[in-house]
Amino acid sequence: MKKTYQIIFLLSLLNINVAQALLEIEVNKGIESAMPIAILPVKSGDIQHAALLESVVYSDLYRSGLFVMFDKKQHPQTQVSNTDINYDVWRNLGVEAVVSMSFQAHEAEQLKLQVELYDLVRKRRVIGRSIVFEQQVLRRVAHKISDVIFEQLTGKRGAFSTRIAYVSEMIGDKQTKSYQLLVADSDGYDPQAIFTSSKQLMSPSWSPDGKKLTYVSFENDRAEIFLQNIASGERSVISNQTGINSAPAWSPSGDYLALTLSFSVALISISWT
Repeated sequence: MKKTYQIIFLLSLLNINVAQALLEIEVNKGIESAMPIAILPVKSGDIQHAALLESVVYSDLYRSGLFVMFDKKQHPQTQVSNTDINYDVWRNLGVEAVVSMSFQAHEAEQLKLQVELYDLVRKRRVIGRSIVFEQQVLRRVAHKISDVIFEQLTGKRGAFSTRIAYVSEMIGDKQTKSYQLLVADSDGYDPQAIFTSSKQLMSPSWSPDGKKLTYVSFENDRAEIFLQNIASGERSVISNQTGINSAPAWSPSGDYLALTLSFSVALISISWT
């Protein structure tokens, strides 16, 4: 399938003065209005998978900075259901929401998961879902659950099931450097190198559909912007003009790219097969 990308060159940078400064950011406290929530132990005979599910969901929500995780040792109930949850006891402890999860073996290599979220302020269950999935995608499902819980409690879409792209500098034998463009889960798990170079890589930018990346590479001893398909590994040069080629950024529709270049504004059509 052939798709045409329109590339908009936004900046004309014929004379540039670069100023360098040290930026220091000090974080000394969290969000004062963070919501107190409780995540109950996952009910299952499969201890290993239960621990993994609970750990991923707990870590996702905790890292967001919007929630205070209620100490397990103070849970008044270790398991709840829609008929026996004690809303008043939980609320008296200052907790605003309870997450309950359980799963069991379904068919060969499959798990059936039940997820429930209780709003203790309004005294009702706001999420009750059953999911069947393959065991090997448990981490992915856990991130999806975190997204659903996050959106229900904050009104904003979660991003835990998305991926991150970053550049890692590797130092090998004889102090030789290499650079890897890596893709990983949002929590850094399962990093996969999609391109490696002996020259610097920088500025990775995701396409809105999550299938492609643009980035800057110095593999040919000058700055060039590449477009790469994540699944196939196919690469295409977007810009290798003389001078500056940097800071690729996608439009929300995925039809345009904004680039920083060292010549006048132009509109160029680029074909990607």
